[in-house]
Amino acid sequence: MNPAPLELCFHPMYFDLKSDKNKCPTERNALKDFYDSSKGGEWTVSTYWVDPYISHCQWYGIRCKEDTNEHITVSIELPTNGLSGTLSKSISNLTLLEVLDLSDNDIKVSVRVAYHIYYLFLHHTDISISNICREPFHQRLVCFQISTG
Repeated sequence: MNPAPLELCFHPMYFDLKSDKNKCPTERNALKDFYDSSKGGEWTVSTYWVDPYISHCQWYGIRCKEDTNEHITVSIELPTNGLSGTLSKSISNLTLLEVLDLSDNDIKVSVRVAYHIYYLFLHHTDISISNICREPFHQRLVCFQISTG
C-alpha cells in the first residue's frame, strides 16, 4: 500500500490520518517532525524532504532498507548541512536507526532527548551530534558534543 500524501497526515482540520500507520508510516511522520523542528526549510540541501509523493527513503541524507514492504530508516546523515533548531524526541521512533550523523550543525538537543536517543540506540547506532544542551535553572544554555562509534 502506498502511503498518503504528507499533507493529509498532518492536516488537523479535515484529516486525522497521522495515527494510521498504513497511510502515514511512523518513520515518515518522525522524519517530518525532525525536519520541522530542525528548520528544514533553511537547510543547505533538503532535496525531496517532505515532498508529499516521494518516499522518505529518497529524501536527502536518508538511507533505508526494505523489510516486508516497509521502508525502514537505517541512516540519517546530514553533517554540515545548516541544521538549527532542536532535535525532536520523535527521532526515537526510528527504532532500527544505525547511523545518526548531525555533526557540524547548530542543532540543539536537550539532555533528556539525548539520553533517550543514546540509550535507545546504544548497541547499534553510530551517533554524532554537535550540540547536546541543557538549560540550568536561571542560567545560559550549556552545550557539549556527543560522538560514539
